[in-house]
This record gives sequence, C-alpha cells and structure tokens, in this order.
Amino acid sequence: MCFNNPVALISPSGSSEVAKNRSPFQRIVGGKEAEPFSWPWVLLSPVANRFLSAGSLINENFVLTAAHVFTPEDLRTSSFVVMLGTHTAKESVAEHVVMYVLRHPSYQQRYYYHDIALLRLERPVVFNNYVMPVCLPSPSLPLIDDEDLVGKKVTVMGWGDESFGGKTSRVLKEASFPIVSRQSCNASYFRVASNRFPRGIIASMLCAGAPNGGKDACQGDSGGPLTTVQSGRHTQVGIVSFGYKCGDKEYPGVYTKVAPYLTWIAQNARCDDHKHRYPDYYSR
Repeated sequence: MCFNNPVALISPSGSSEVAKNRSPFQRIVGGKEAEPFSWPWVLLSPVANRFLSAGSLINENFVLTAAHVFTPEDLRTSSFVVMLGTHTAKESVAEHVVMYVLRHPSYQQRYYYHDIALLRLERPVVFNNYVMPVCLPSPSLPLIDDEDLVGKKVTVMGWGDESFGGKTSRVLKEASFPIVSRQSCNASYFRVASNRFPRGIIASMLCAGAPNGGKDACQGDSGGPLTTVQSGRHTQVGIVSFGYKCGDKEYPGVYTKVAPYLTWIAQNARCDDHKHRYPDYYSR
C-alpha cells in the first residue's frame, strides 16, 4: 500500500564542515508552501533535539532517510521521535519513538556514498488521510539509466532553510525542478570537494536542480524524499543527501537514488510490496 495520488552542505574548502552545514539543517529554497497534508508520507525528525531532518514513511513500521543525519550514539540509543502528519514544524497528527537506526553497511561518514538509512518505529503507524506511506519504484520495472531521466521533473519537500544560512521554515514547503546529468554534476563537484568523492558522483546518486538556480533543498531537509510521477502515482526516487550552498545554479542538489537500494530496503524493512530481488548497483 502507498499513497496513490497522481541535504549535507559542502564547505568552500571541501572539508568536513560539510557535515556541520547542510547535513544538520537542510530547508527548501525557492519553493512554495505545500498544501497541508498533500504529502502524507513526509515526516519531521528533531534528531535527539539537535537539529531538524526529514524522512519518508515507507510502511507501518519503517522510515526511509539519510545515513549522514545520525551520529554513532544515535545508532546505539533510541533518543528521538518522528512527527507524522505534520504541516507546521510544531504540530503533528502522531509522534512515534524510533526503536533503532540502521545505516547502510557500506556508508562511511567521511564520504557521501550509500547515504541511506532506515528507522524502525517502536509501534506500527495507523494510516489515515494525513499519514500514508510513499510509493517506491516498482521492482518489476527495469532500472533506468540517468541519462534517460535528464530533464524529468522531480519534487522535494521539507522544513529546511529557505536560503543558505537562513531561517528554517515553520511550514512544509515544496520545490520542483528537473534531473541534471551526472556528467555535469560530476564536473561541478569535482571543483570543490573531490576528496569527498574519490569515485565521483556514482550511479547510486542522482542530481537535480533548476537551470537558473534558486530552487533546492537546504539545511534541515536532509533525509527527505525526492519524488516524481511514475505510472500515474507519486514515487520516491531520491533521498536528500548533500549540496554546495543552496540553490546555486552551478551546483545541483545531490540525492541518494532509491532504486539501487530496493533489495536492501526489502531485506531490512519487511516491505511486502518488494518481495522480488533485483540487482543492487552501489558502484560502477
């Protein structure tokens, strides 16, 4: 079952300041306020009361988000909740305690590869008009090459900053822009943070941003969903991972691509909709 209606910043030096900038506080730049409860799978997580992050509900027990949001201490303790059915940052339909955090086994904090994690909720979520799971890419469809997706419109949503270093949003915002080629994305990020990407922007990543800039995820949006319409329904194709500043036309946002990790998700989140195994491709 899913709702069936049709980011870490890199410092100018390319240093580990990245984790302190966009990761902790990623908000939608150049977007608009979302219609209340129009994205019933997106959720807000004040991680251990340190900062805001986002995620997406994928079934009654699990949330999909970014690995870079969590510290080693978060992996050992259940010290935070997720807020479901949220439009304003201070109100929600339901709050759920996180039982544990599972980061992808290949994730390494000093790099941005495999930036994906699952949150196991302490009790099952009750679905209603305000809280529903997002659709994931269908395992019956072939994996699509990035170049075939270039120009396709995607939408990101969250409560992050509205500008680089700006204030966080009080309401859920959304922004839409096209997918950008991995080749041009690689050329941009190689100039500022090649040490963070020894293999470049690889096939398990997705780049997207407005051609003239001005629209992007930002601090506080980390872990949130990037969606597009596939087969007539909103489908999550990416997870907010990182970027350089916010809304800079030279540096599109970079997202963890969901499709390559569907087997891992199915194995660890007990998603009945994804019983079929299909190839993971975490590197070239």
